[in-house]
Amino acid sequence: MKQLIKNLGYQTIYQILAVCLPLITTPYISRILGAKSLGIYSYTYSVVNYFTIFAMMGVLNYGSRSIAIIKKDKQLRSKKFWEIYFLQLISSLIALLGYCVVIFISIDNKEIVLTQSIWIVACVFDISWFFFGIENFKVTVIRNTIIKLLTVISIFLFVRTAEDLWKYVVIMAVGTLLSQLALWPFLRWEVIYCKPSIQGILSHLKPNFLLFIPLIATSVYHIMDKTMLGIFSTYEESGFYYNADKVINIPLSLITAMGTVMLPRMSVLVAEGRKDEEGRLFNQTLDLFMFLTYAMSLGISAIAQEFIPVFFGSGYEECVRLIYVFAIVMVIKSLSSIIRNQYLIPNNEEKVYTRSVIAGAILNFICNFVFLVPLKLGSMGATLGTLIAEFATCLFYVIFIQRRINILKPIIGSLVYVIPGLVMIFAVRMCALLNTSIFVRMVFEIAVGAGIYLLLCIPILKKKMRTMSNAG
Repeated sequence: MKQLIKNLGYQTIYQILAVCLPLITTPYISRILGAKSLGIYSYTYSVVNYFTIFAMMGVLNYGSRSIAIIKKDKQLRSKKFWEIYFLQLISSLIALLGYCVVIFISIDNKEIVLTQSIWIVACVFDISWFFFGIENFKVTVIRNTIIKLLTVISIFLFVRTAEDLWKYVVIMAVGTLLSQLALWPFLRWEVIYCKPSIQGILSHLKPNFLLFIPLIATSVYHIMDKTMLGIFSTYEESGFYYNADKVINIPLSLITAMGTVMLPRMSVLVAEGRKDEEGRLFNQTLDLFMFLTYAMSLGISAIAQEFIPVFFGSGYEECVRLIYVFAIVMVIKSLSSIIRNQYLIPNNEEKVYTRSVIAGAILNFICNFVFLVPLKLGSMGATLGTLIAEFATCLFYVIFIQRRINILKPIIGSLVYVIPGLVMIFAVRMCALLNTSIFVRMVFEIAVGAGIYLLLCIPILKKKMRTMSNAG
């Protein structure tokens, strides 16, 4: 438990940094590049993202789970690592070859498309899943922190005009590549080289593929929105969607990162048959994560009218409406992430994961097409498509798990945090009436909103902790 708390601490500190840095760079980039250039970046990045997904297949989750189960046996751990890594190497090279074809047939923005290929090269060297599996989050956090700080400095030094879009792409992609390369020196203390056999490599293909299918499907409504906006709408609309989505994903990354910490621990509990402890830990973390999610989603909605012009500058007013919808998406995505990383994957329920995500992806594609082509709703259409798809996927998860454990009880129990959240919104909007500068007003809104939410939630949290303690 001490190690788990320590890992959560490392990830929390890193995610706070990861949240703060975009708060510094995004306003600058939005003003320097403008909505059109951001739309080009969003569109071309969405294209290369499909190839990075193929390159990594299901390795991030499958590799982490596989290493977690056998992490104490160095010989077996080494054997499994090299088998999984060589499978990743092969898939990454195939993805890179396929992307070269895209570069060859690309008509617009060929320079940007070519530069984005660095993301696929980074996949060749990504072994973060191994360190997640052995629950060594310290090395990944320190590495990511240093690289992110260097990335931020580089953005301010080299990106000065809208014509510097290619420099921004280089900085973001090379930063990721360096981040992956920085892990390799630490590997020598954890594994010994074992030449993998073809049979050994192929033995991981099927379980990897089972996790790869839902990743592909998930990309439809996480990446396809940006792709379809680039095709059926304008780069400006794509830029609005990119920025609004980024605002929501900044705090959401905290929940996702904490889920990454929990996955190997839950996998170990399942493998050792400690069902009671697994169920207790699942309920506790679900309640904690939803407490944070409601605070962040309702808080962002409350300050959106002041936050968007301060954060992005003029010309991004459309993002305010998108944020209102994305705030609901954030709650649903958080719940889905908790269920997926702390129950489905540790319990080898890949089929449920796959079917639900594919259903959501198909629904999202249909909604996107209807909203973007005949209805021409632009960025709002893509946002509504995401909301519908995420809700359908999460509902499928809940219906399945309810047959195994009573997941509705902790979900309904977490709704108690909505009441403090609504009071927070009311207080924040009252603060918005203050006759002062928009920046000072926004800072005051954040301070008052956070204070009220915490003040109202403290009695609730204390009561829940006493209940869990008595149950334990």
